[in-house]
Amino acid sequence: MKKLLALFVGLFLFAATSPAEAKVCYKCTEYTPARYVCANKDTFRARKAARKVCNWKSYTSTCNCWKWVKPNQRSFMRYVMDLLSTPRR
Repeated sequence: MKKLLALFVGLFLFAATSPAEAKVCYKCTEYTPARYVCANKDTFRARKAARKVCNWKSYTSTCNCWKWVKPNQRSFMRYVMDLLSTPRR
């Protein structure tokens, strides 16, 4: 009985520490205009979009997001297909 209880407590603690969603929080300097700017993934475009909102100095995965950044993500194959489908004159 004690082992079963310890197993449930261990699973509960493991589930509580794992993040609910993957996110990246960029901490703004001087907290202007927001304290944290968040993105779904840590990509070059997400960093660039966060830099437009505030001058961030560090990043983490746990925070209370004040503003979300949604960078334009286009895959390379999508770009090539759009380029090839455009009629030339």
